[in-house]
Formats: sequence, structure tokens, C-alpha cells
Amino acid sequence: MNLNFKNKKIACSFNEFNNNEFNKFLYNLSKQNDLTIYSRQKISKKILGNRIKISILKENKNTLFTLLDKFSKNKSSPLQNYYFIEKFVASSLHMKIFFSFKFILNKMGLLISKNYLRRSLLKTNKKGMKFDYLITDFRFNEIYTNHEITNFALENNIPIIVILYSWDNLFSEDVNLKGTYYFVGSLEVGKILNKRHCIPNSKIFYFNSFQFSYLKKLKKIKKSREKYILYSLCTEQESSIAKEEMEIINGIGEILIKKKSNIKLYVRPYPFLYSKTKSKIKFKYPNIVVKEYGKQVLRRENKKKKEYMRYEYNYDSKLSLLKNTICHINFLSTIGIESVLLGRNTIFLNIKKKFNIFEPIKYLKSNYFKTKFLDHYKIFSKKNLFVTSFNELENNLSLILENKNLRNKYRQEKFIKNFFLN
Repeated sequence: MNLNFKNKKIACSFNEFNNNEFNKFLYNLSKQNDLTIYSRQKISKKILGNRIKISILKENKNTLFTLLDKFSKNKSSPLQNYYFIEKFVASSLHMKIFFSFKFILNKMGLLISKNYLRRSLLKTNKKGMKFDYLITDFRFNEIYTNHEITNFALENNIPIIVILYSWDNLFSEDVNLKGTYYFVGSLEVGKILNKRHCIPNSKIFYFNSFQFSYLKKLKKIKKSREKYILYSLCTEQESSIAKEEMEIINGIGEILIKKKSNIKLYVRPYPFLYSKTKSKIKFKYPNIVVKEYGKQVLRRENKKKKEYMRYEYNYDSKLSLLKNTICHINFLSTIGIESVLLGRNTIFLNIKKKFNIFEPIKYLKSNYFKTKFLDHYKIFSKKNLFVTSFNELENNLSLILENKNLRNKYRQEKFIKNFFLN
């Protein structure tokens, strides 16, 4: 089984178009097949243009589903437990009461299965719709999956090809377990899919992950005249974790000044943002430079809430930034993995912070608390790939400023290449 179809009628159901390699895959697929993309996001037409047939789905206003969904549940996961705590902490008093009531119902086994509701209530009215294959996302949340299209395929015994778009999606609780075939980026990822979600090995196939395949098409990158350290933000700048990152970035800027280094710290903002803005991120020190990129465009609109993204039509500037940095610092993120695969010194952070016992909310909103629920962090922790203190970070930066490689660079590269590429 492979993804090189020819002369087939194919439906693709996706609501996310922020990856150029994925968009190229759709375009190439459309050259030799009758391809239709079903999506709720109008941005798909702006990004893909008129090259591919796109059918924009209307917002599903199923009142019964909306009501019952409030009392539904998914397969449990540590990440879902974190989101529950996050919502509970941020909610109003009456919502805290509702969440507590729902928690009790769940413990009593009285909540209805969300997937049962989806199969029963989310139907399509498209008569005469016919295709040979459906290609869709591993993520099953309504943000990413158009369930009426999936249900149509299931009801008509049409094979469903599920693509694991990002490796960390493996650890989500709301995922598509109804696929006929699953495509993943490496053997290790396939093993986790088999063990964690009980997907038979006979259903698992391999392809070049959209996240990393562009690294194999490298152009000659112009060498930078300026030496710099790169820091990539891991979350939206409005979030509490981003504020924590700002403190770390200012701390790095201070270290460089203390060591009388003329090396600058470049900061790459997170690709996604809650609100379109022209305001600049500001830091304490002049040696910290924000490197904006892409064009801010609508990422998705869900229940009248708009989210935006910094969209790049090619990866030239990103590659140049990664290839020329003397060190890349980040919380565990895909761009950090990319820099390791490019052979750059890379520091993954999971800083242990001390919190005042009288301020528990700050702890609950910290990255260090969140990572206790992230299984992919546990995999990296077992390999000792995180810098967990600011002193350790400063020691690593001292090596970099002396033009030395990080001590764990070889071990880090070996693990990541084996995990993500083999």
C-alpha cells in the first residue's frame, strides 16, 4: 500500500493547511487523480488556489449533538487530564461546578461515548457523492476531522487512509481508530501506534513525514555574516507558558552580556497566534532580536473564534535561520527536532522552577507542570535530552561561546534520527 495513486476518485477531508510539503502532496495527488478536498476552512482556497477542487463544508449546527457532547467522553489520556485541569483552573465558578459534576458522572461511567454521538448524529446530505478512497487526519477532534465525511465512508465501506500528520499526535486521546490504513513517518512511531492504540501492524505503512521530508531537498544556504543563537517560542505569545519563555530569553540575553559576547539572540515567534497583530514582542536587552516571518493569515475559524498563523510559502528563510545558528534553544518542538537533523547544536529545555506554595496557580500554568502529562516528554527525559536548570543552560552556552559542540550532541542526533527517520 502506498500513496502514489493513479486514476482514482479520491476525497480528502482536512481542515489544516499550514505545511507546504502536505500542500504539495495534495497538488501532486490531484495531477493523476480526480481529487476533491472537503474542508470547513475557507483558507484552503486561498492557500491552494484553483489548482485543486475544494468543497467548503457548512458549519455543523446539530443542536442535539452540541447538547449531548457536553456530557460525552473520549478515550482517556494524560494529555486530556492536563487539559481538564487547565480548563478547570481558568473557568468561572459555575463552570467549575459543571466540570466537577461531569467528572463525577465520568467516574460513575454515566457519560456517553463521543464517537457514538458522532456516528449517530453527524451525517452528510450530499447525494451521489462517490469516491474510491478517503484520506483524512489521525486527529479526530472536530477542529481537524469532518465527521460527516468519515461516517459516509464507513457506511459505504470506502477505505479510509489515515495520515499521522505530526508525531506528537500519537499521544492525543481523540484520534481516528476507524481507519483502513495508517501512514506514519518511522518504524518507532509505528511501534507506538501499534502499542498505544492497538492498530494492527498489517494496517500500518510508512512514508516520508511532511514535517521532515523538506530537509532532504536542501538548497545551498547562504552563510550568515553574523553569529547568533536561535530561540524558537513553543506556544502563542498570549499564553502563560510563553511568559515563562520570555523570562528565559531575557535570562539568556543577560548571560551573553555578562560574558561580554557580541553574539546576538534571535527569537522566532510561534507559528500560530490568537489574534492578528502588528505589535512587536519586546525584550529587556538590545542583543535580543525578534525574527518575524511569513504572512499572518487566517488559520481557522471555529464557532466564530478566529485563529491566525504565520504562513510561509517556502522554507528558505527558516532553513537559513536553522543552518546558520551556532545553537538552537527551544522547549521540545518540531523545529528543534529539525535543527538536530540538520546537525546543529540544539538545547531542549524543561526548566524546573521553584514556586511559592501560596501561588499554586502559577505552578499549574507552568510548562514544567504540563510536561508531567506529556508522554513524548517522558520519552526524551529517559534519554536525558533536556536541560532542566538555568545553571545547566548557562554551562551549555559557555561551551557554545567557546566554539565547542554540546557534550550530548552525538547521543542526541543518534536517538532522534533513529526515532524520526528510520
